[in-house]
Amino acid sequence: QRAQSLEQLREERELLLSDLQENCSQGSELEAVVKGVCKPNEYDRYMMFIGDLEKVINLLLCLSMRLARVEHARSRVTDDTDAEERQSLNERHNLLTRSEE
Repeated sequence: QRAQSLEQLREERELLLSDLQENCSQGSELEAVVKGVCKPNEYDRYMMFIGDLEKVINLLLCLSMRLARVEHARSRVTDDTDAEERQSLNERHNLLTRSEE
């Protein structure tokens, strides 16, 4: 079971790496086209916009990962879980949910 799960994760990782390489390649091609048709100041604005967009996406991904970890921890809460820990998880969940919105 675990060996099968590990193999599946490896296959998914390879697919993600392949997608990443393809996206990088297409991004470079698009950047070259934009640079070819835009004036230098337009190209600079475009690159600043793309940089800002990447920052926002990275922040959202970070928030999503943190929220997933908290939700996983909350799913493991039992009746034996300390009330303080339960409250802490709920507060973190609420904070991350508000931040993501």
